[in-house]
Amino acid sequence: MSKRGVVLHGRAREIICNVDKYFESEKQHSVTLIHELKTANISSGPDGNIIMTREIYASILQTLQNASKVTERVVLATGINKNTLTRIRREWRDAEASSSKISTPKKKKRGN
Repeated sequence: MSKRGVVLHGRAREIICNVDKYFESEKQHSVTLIHELKTANISSGPDGNIIMTREIYASILQTLQNASKVTERVVLATGINKNTLTRIRREWRDAEASSSKISTPKKKKRGN
């Protein structure tokens, strides 16, 4: 179902930005986690290898890889188009720079 022509008002745009920020922080957390896993002093078996089932390893890897796909996850979670998300992100950055809120797009006036 297409949402073409539906106006996303200020509050909806703010919620989308909050979802985006959440997924971005989750991505940063996964990057930190990957770094910590690489440098961790983990006890291992007698041959020096960490004992872990293939399913657990695949699950950890999949979770960490998915966390890096912020745009795709926000689009799936909110049901908006990728281009709309890009435009809202730009508006959010501009609003933060000018210390204002994201406003609802105004209807363009017709020429006389």
